[in-house]
Amino acid sequence: MKTDKKTRNNGKFVKGNNEGKGRPKGTPNHNGLTACLNAIQDMFEEKKNAKKFRDAVQKAFDKSPLNFYARFGMPLLPKNLTLTAPEGTEVQAVITVKPIQKNGSDDTKKST
Repeated sequence: MKTDKKTRNNGKFVKGNNEGKGRPKGTPNHNGLTACLNAIQDMFEEKKNAKKFRDAVQKAFDKSPLNFYARFGMPLLPKNLTLTAPEGTEVQAVITVKPIQKNGSDDTKKST
């Protein structure tokens, strides 16, 4: 393998090298994600596929509403939330988030 001593040192770029600037700002990232999302959108626009999806989601929800919410609802919620109120007003909020234990234990059960 031939290397240029000005730009490479044992396979690594030398400090101050300007090679490999990456893609120009504003150009799309062609990693396939957009194409994949567009294909999914096209599938959902067909009524038969939308109905199949709704039925599958309903089946998963009916099986275990709590697990369904933990898997699909919770990730959609923001991790951080900032509330701003006009001066002279009061904001009161209590939010408690507790991870679901999957080892079979339930805090609401009392041990005997």
